[in-house]
Amino acid sequence: MGRSATLCRAKGGLVAPLDWNAIRDSRDHVNKNLMAYLKGASCVQGAPVKVPREGSYLDELSRAFVSILIAELNNLDNPEKYESSVSFAVIYTEMWRQATLIGTQLPPNDDTVSWIKQPTGEVKELVSVEQLRKLNAKWKDWSCSKLESDYFLSFAVNLSDGYLKAMEEARIAAESGNEASGAHHVAVLGDIFHEMLTLHETLMPRKNSRFSQVIE
Repeated sequence: MGRSATLCRAKGGLVAPLDWNAIRDSRDHVNKNLMAYLKGASCVQGAPVKVPREGSYLDELSRAFVSILIAELNNLDNPEKYESSVSFAVIYTEMWRQATLIGTQLPPNDDTVSWIKQPTGEVKELVSVEQLRKLNAKWKDWSCSKLESDYFLSFAVNLSDGYLKAMEEARIAAESGNEASGAHHVAVLGDIFHEMLTLHETLMPRKNSRFSQVIE
């Protein structure tokens, strides 16, 4: 468990502190892999090397992941932290939900869970694009230290970019009927979602931040 560990089954109400050096090293390692992925050619024929950001719904949704993490980082010590945590949950859920809709492009299978299908007339988005744009505008010019930039913001932005690229690759693979390639890129999305959630779980209030001083 992450931040909630101090309140759940902790002996004497205390738990061993998180190893921030290990967390920093893990983020750095995954971030370098992400940068290589983002710069590399796609293994899906027809997929762009870099997915352009054009203000589309998925674009704003992926940006909102970064924005709501910044909000969480700033809100952990004030009454709004519950609201930002709920907003993170909605954005994270919607990013996953959009990924599952790729499955509607593949041939039907008896083992496919039916809820991923898009019923006629269903609203396609859980969050309005206007809400996302408002959130993104609020945190667009957020300033931070170099250490925060290196080990938090850069990682969050690359995860956001990686989501867009993996979504496009999975979509094109699914549309071509290549189930193996589609499954592979949905797995890539799964890795990205895991890192997104882990980053959220290992936030600390800025005033107590491990980024406030150089980590030896």
